[in-house]
Amino acid sequence: MYTINDQYIYNYEINKSKFIGVIFKINSVDEFNTKLDKIKQDYPKATHYCYAYRLIDSYRINDDGEPSSTAGAPIYNVIESNNLYNTAIVVVRYFGGIKLGAGGLVRAYTKAAANLIDINHFNKLIDAYEIKIVLSYDNIKNIDNILKNCNIKIINKSFDDLITYNIIISKEDLNKLDNYSYEIIKDTMLEVNA
Repeated sequence: MYTINDQYIYNYEINKSKFIGVIFKINSVDEFNTKLDKIKQDYPKATHYCYAYRLIDSYRINDDGEPSSTAGAPIYNVIESNNLYNTAIVVVRYFGGIKLGAGGLVRAYTKAAANLIDINHFNKLIDAYEIKIVLSYDNIKNIDNILKNCNIKIINKSFDDLITYNIIISKEDLNKLDNYSYEIIKDTMLEVNA
């Protein structure tokens, strides 16, 4: 499983219609809707804003007025065939006056989406836990050495009477913390370089 590590744009023109593909990472439907609104502001007066996105537990496709299954489904097929999650692709179309037909639309939207794909822009998603570790100051050096060799993301560190780490750690690396007490907050995914 992979996700995109940034936002990328691809433009091309076919039979006077301009296609602008945008790929970006999302973590929720609300985040997608916010980014879609921004794309609509960036590309006003476009004829169509077709898209597909895939989260860990859901997906959505939208033809935005194009004939059924000629835009959203081809975009989604590109996301799915590259094993991408938490990823969205929006293809903006400015109609140029020449109809492309159903086959032409499928090819155009597939090309706009596929040309956004570059394995160098992917991060791997691995199963992980969000956990909380509470420890004394005399253990900080040990825990930092353990965590240095793990797949983790530090969310927060706080230093009071005790030290509290909130981290995301791969399920595979969790056993390295067996000598410390921790609380599992939730199952999640961790993004690492592919």
